[in-house]
Amino acid sequence: MNYLNCICITMPLNALYELHLHNNAFTGSIPTEIGWLRWLSELHLHNNAFTGSIPTEIGLWSQLSELHLHNNAFTGSIPTEIGLLNALDELYLYNNAFTWSQLSELHLH
Repeated sequence: MNYLNCICITMPLNALYELHLHNNAFTGSIPTEIGWLRWLSELHLHNNAFTGSIPTEIGLWSQLSELHLHNNAFTGSIPTEIGLLNALDELYLYNNAFTWSQLSELHLH
């Protein structure tokens, strides 16, 4: 079961600032509904078995400073919307199966 999907759909978490679900055995993809969590400053989903691509909705999080998605099974290209995250200080994407686009396309600051 994808517990992340349950969290996003069943809970109105308008004031959630940090979501740390690392070091579990979570599977499935990140639901696009995660974009509803607009006030997130930290998202830690590393060391799980998540698959699929990173939702472009992550680019809506103007407060996000930490994005840890390493050690999963994500695929696809890294969305250029990550480059819109002006507050981003930590971006960990290693040990996945991404199709690496040009890093310059991400416009990271």
